[in-house]
Amino acid sequence: MRWIVLVVLLNLAVPAGESLGADPLAIDCWPAGPFEVRVTYDRPLDPAAAKAIVERAAGQSLCYYTFRRANNQGTPGTHVVTDVQSLGPPLGQLRISGARVTDDGKTLVLATDPHPRQALYVLDPLIPKMSYDLSGIEATWHEPKEGAAADWSGVFKVLEVNSGGNGSNFKRLPSLVKRLDRPGRLVLRTTLGIPKGPQTLVFESTAPFEATAGVEAITPAPIKGSPTKFQGVVTSEGDPIDLTFTVTTGKAKYFTFNVTQGPDDPSGAVLSTRMMLPWVPSASPAATTVPAAPFSLTGGDPKKGEAVFRSEAAKCASCHSVGGKGGSIGPSLDELKGRDLAEVYFHIAEPSARILPEYMTYTVARKGGEIAAGIVRGEGFDAIRVSDIGAKVTIIPKADIEEMRPSSSSTMPVGLPGAIGEASMRDLLAFLTKKN
Repeated sequence: MRWIVLVVLLNLAVPAGESLGADPLAIDCWPAGPFEVRVTYDRPLDPAAAKAIVERAAGQSLCYYTFRRANNQGTPGTHVVTDVQSLGPPLGQLRISGARVTDDGKTLVLATDPHPRQALYVLDPLIPKMSYDLSGIEATWHEPKEGAAADWSGVFKVLEVNSGGNGSNFKRLPSLVKRLDRPGRLVLRTTLGIPKGPQTLVFESTAPFEATAGVEAITPAPIKGSPTKFQGVVTSEGDPIDLTFTVTTGKAKYFTFNVTQGPDDPSGAVLSTRMMLPWVPSASPAATTVPAAPFSLTGGDPKKGEAVFRSEAAKCASCHSVGGKGGSIGPSLDELKGRDLAEVYFHIAEPSARILPEYMTYTVARKGGEIAAGIVRGEGFDAIRVSDIGAKVTIIPKADIEEMRPSSSSTMPVGLPGAIGEASMRDLLAFLTKKN
């Protein structure tokens, strides 16, 4: 049986600022939720600078790259990237749908489309050198009443530093610290990637707590010789595990949430690098081998294929564009020019085999019970836009969202080859793959 040591200390990931220079310095950035990024400065931006950066952010996108640690030696959260070119080609872009400056000019808030995957998100050139990943813990504080809505929410990213000794981290969390003295519940949620098989978690807490792995309760047993240490076993199937910790506040002013490898890893590597915010979509499955097509794909007529593309039978142009003409719900198909016919056919016939992260489908449950499903885009700070399989668009206020879950199915319907026939399919493939 492998052991994982889990020490439960409260800390918001705000690194120490550097010395003040001539201009305000961006000292930290983090995802405050699936639709929001925050950047803090060492001192307030003046009104002109704040206006300029908000205007510059409008309509821009953040590039994201293969997830890696950058100059942080394994610590999750904020990264300093001095050479964007060294990261290689970007995996995609995250659109900014709104920007504003809050906290008396010390915080820049960016509204975005939903973050599509764990990756390194780079703010350059909007904020030079700053970037972040989606590691961390979602934290909410609730009144003691059962079912009470969150009275405070935040993201903890630095997990391995005990702030109980000097209280320096508490100074960065005044809105939460004043609640820790009151009776209530602090709920911590994260997704932890651990090896397959039974795993022993060791908790250390100065306050009463409950723990669950997925929907199963973890039953901690006291560890002999320590009144604050407990251990419990969870079983991993090799997939990330959703962990939730509910700690009773008002009885202790701090607690820890550190994860270190046990005896199987003599180096004591910090496992916080495997912890992701609970709303991060799962990684896409490995690329599927393209099978042989059931009929010949060659000999199509590109001109007839364009008519098929824009026809009511195929409805391709409702969601996709070619040469700048068509819909924008799905990705542009210009990149298919010159591609292998069998590969293009496979992804039309099996649209869920490979879904670009930016075009992932979500199911959105509203507080009134209504359900919307489709591709989600941000609509500024207060709403999202959901585009469904029929290209119908629904605007949903963020305050009305009860839950949002990613789906493994594409919004693109299956069965198109059978619906339009072999001849039309050959023509469509000729149109999509023809080089200019």
